[in-house]
Amino acid sequence: MAKCRICNADNRAEAQRCESCGAWLDAPASGDSATDGGSSGDQPNAASGDPPATPADPLEAAVVDLMRRSRKIEAIKRYREATGKGLKESKEAVEEIAQRHGVPSHSSGVGCGATLFLAAAALGCMIGVAAELF
Repeated sequence: MAKCRICNADNRAEAQRCESCGAWLDAPASGDSATDGGSSGDQPNAASGDPPATPADPLEAAVVDLMRRSRKIEAIKRYREATGKGLKESKEAVEEIAQRHGVPSHSSGVGCGATLFLAAAALGCMIGVAAELF
C-alpha cells in the first residue's frame, strides 16, 4: 500500500497518484521502467527527476498557471474548492505541484517587514529634514 506524503491517504500499491488529493506518489522500490511500460508524457521521470512538461489534470494545470503568475493564495483556494481538503493539506499540495513543475512557491519580492522598515526609515529621514528647516 502506497502512502501519500501530502495527505497521508492510503492508496493501492500500483497507484501512481494519490486517489485522495492527486499528488504524485513516490515510485515503488521495485518499480522498473522496463516492466511498467516506460514513462508517459504526464508523469515525472523518477530516474532524472524531470517534471512533466504539461499537467494533464485540469486542476493541476490551473494550479501551475496561478503559481506562475504569483497567485499562490488563489491556487490554494482553487485546490481547496476542487478537493474539499483543509488549508494545510491544500497549501502543501499546491507547493508540491509547483515544485514538480519548476515553479517557485515563494514570493521573490520584498516582504511586508522589509517594506515597513523602508517606509519607517524614509519617514524618519523626512522628519529629520523637516526639523532642520523649522
